Amino acid sequence: MLPNGAEAFVAQTGMAWAGAIFVPVSPSLRGQPLTHVLRESRAEVVLTLASCVPTLAEIWHDLEPGMRVVVIDDADTYNSDVPVIRREQFLASGLPVTAKPVNPEATRAIIFTSGTSGPPKPVALSFGAMDNYARHLFPDAGFEWSDDAGYYSPWGMTHALGSIGMSVAIHRGLHLVVRDRFEIDHFWSDVSKHNVEACLIISVSHLLWQQEEVDAEVNNPLRLVGMTPLIREYPDFAARFGLRISSIYGMTEIGPAITHLDPVSAESAGKPTDGYNCRIVDPDGLDVPEGTVGELMVCHADTRLLMSGYDGLPDATAKAWERGWFRTGDRFVVKAGQYCFVDRLTDSIRHRGRNISSFEVEGEALAHPAVAACACVGHRVSLPGDDDRQYDEDVRLFVVAAAAEMVDPEDLVKYLSEKLPAYMVPKYIDLVAEIPTNASGRSLKAELRLRPITESTWTRTAAG
Repeated sequence: MLPNGAEAFVAQTGMAWAGAIFVPVSPSLRGQPLTHVLRESRAEVVLTLASCVPTLAEIWHDLEPGMRVVVIDDADTYNSDVPVIRREQFLASGLPVTAKPVNPEATRAIIFTSGTSGPPKPVALSFGAMDNYARHLFPDAGFEWSDDAGYYSPWGMTHALGSIGMSVAIHRGLHLVVRDRFEIDHFWSDVSKHNVEACLIISVSHLLWQQEEVDAEVNNPLRLVGMTPLIREYPDFAARFGLRISSIYGMTEIGPAITHLDPVSAESAGKPTDGYNCRIVDPDGLDVPEGTVGELMVCHADTRLLMSGYDGLPDATAKAWERGWFRTGDRFVVKAGQYCFVDRLTDSIRHRGRNISSFEVEGEALAHPAVAACACVGHRVSLPGDDDRQYDEDVRLFVVAAAAEMVDPEDLVKYLSEKLPAYMVPKYIDLVAEIPTNASGRSLKAELRLRPITESTWTRTAAG
């Protein structure tokens, strides 16, 4: 439970050496989402900062007894019911461990999904799978990197792409350059200062493209940028900054299944990566003709190089696979041999590069005594330009008040701010008489997404 940085990667390496399973947890996580991750991963030791101890104290009574909390910094650990161990004490209580030969099939990490269709699921990844992901993140065969070149990865380890950052660098003989988070004001200066020749850009390409020219971007050392999703102006982006672009599509469960160096169009994700096979199927699992939209299914020549399964969830694991093919839940279409992403089948909300689970927001809101029912959706905000695939979403919550209670949106937001990370707190709240549902009682979110923001919609003014 550490910010992205050297300490986190040292911990990741030490855990692999000692044979422990690495479970990255965001320091901003709190409340039920945090409880879920710690319980489902069966964590025995939490390595964190003193500033996170109060957050752990809030849920301590819901966690398994015997969990140890190791604090790596010297800040005040606060007075709480959480038994804290200092790093020095923790290390002194152990014995030196000799690294054992790595079993490629042994679990190296458990990384949780964003929870688009229910609670986040724990994805078990083996040493072999994470190595496969790192090797194939970029189709960069033939590149010769400078001796002092760097790979830039300002993405948290809770994202699979962040967790393989060091492996990506090692495979290419690069040094790893990290920040706690992506910050556009630092990007070009970081690239220049640390001779970054390769990096991955997740949902922020348009920000760099729209930025006014800065001195550091001129004659920058970048040679290869992995871009997901592609922006319409990607050829001009490559020309302006003097680099090559690779498109990437993947998931925590399967890794970079589709890639393409020098993509042929902005709508294309590319073609299956080496070792991968892809199909587009209809709801019955039958292949559809080229040019027809369907669900993407993926397999690999060596199934050991994909996820081992959802840890402790055999039914969910079995449901995700169909005769060796993984059901992605994403809709694609093949055009001229290129796989083109259409949309998601799930209710994920895409906010500032993060996938937010509407299920989790709804769960916390329903715990408020004044809320009888609710539904969370994304309110789409188009980004500058004429590409309707480039968008961001604000969190919008439709709420039905309990019979004897009146919902105060400000009070509800304050309540949720204590339960959820800031980026998950709704910007818009609509008080409604009822939530539209289908015959099975499921919320008709497609209908709710079409409802415009009105004068009666409560809007949060604080940034989140």
